[in-house]
Amino acid sequence: MAQVIYDYNAQTKTIANATVQTLSWGASEIAGDGTAAYYCTLTGTNDDYGSVSRFRVKAGGQLIVDVANAHLTAFIQRMSTSKWAMAAADTGFSVPLYTLDAKGIEERYACGFPIGQSPTCELVLDGTGAAGTALLGWRLYEGTPAFYPLLLGSQLNIAASSTNARFPITQGGLLRGFSIATTGLDRCRLVINGKQLFNMPGTQLQQAQAMEGQDGGSTNQLFFKVAEMVPITAGNSFVEIDTAAGWGGVTNEITLYSYVPQVTTNAGA
Repeated sequence: MAQVIYDYNAQTKTIANATVQTLSWGASEIAGDGTAAYYCTLTGTNDDYGSVSRFRVKAGGQLIVDVANAHLTAFIQRMSTSKWAMAAADTGFSVPLYTLDAKGIEERYACGFPIGQSPTCELVLDGTGAAGTALLGWRLYEGTPAFYPLLLGSQLNIAASSTNARFPITQGGLLRGFSIATTGLDRCRLVINGKQLFNMPGTQLQQAQAMEGQDGGSTNQLFFKVAEMVPITAGNSFVEIDTAAGWGGVTNEITLYSYVPQVTTNAGA
């Protein structure tokens, strides 16, 4: 029976004092094949989860995770069975690649790092912390996952007080969910493969997700889970939103979560 193994690299990375920086771990420093999650811990004054701008995971140079702090929190809180919400003052955080909302071991580890690809992890810090260190660990599953995840954030480039503003969805794989800011979101419509899955005011979306256990922790960015995975097809997949004056502006992001069937030769196939 496949076992789950936890390990880490004891060699730390140096966080510079009050400096915006990106720390990187490569294939000689971290696990790739079999990785179900990465774990990061920080030391130093104000070097905490609140100082993390985003975290990236690459497989053979291709981004499979590129997620902002608040969107990662919303994703874990909505998808995990514990409904865990990471706080800004936490000095450690998780980046799961496995199926958070599954319970059986085979179902839970049906998704993981792309097979046969070289791993890279990048920690982007916003410069609000002092000098310190960063440490990376991981969870390994000895079986072979059927899928690898894409958890990718993109800037919407949609201004406040917009109507019927669209963002095309071109990410590959089978959609499992998405996260978006709800402050100033008057309406959100999601169409995947020509089928409308969401069309609600932001306040109603918040209520719908609160009934699923996501209440507290994430008060702006919320993650919305689709009932059944649906294939994303470019050209007839998009999000359409109406925004009020309180919308965060063109820098607001949407993060899309999808599963891609594993291949052994190219993680991007």
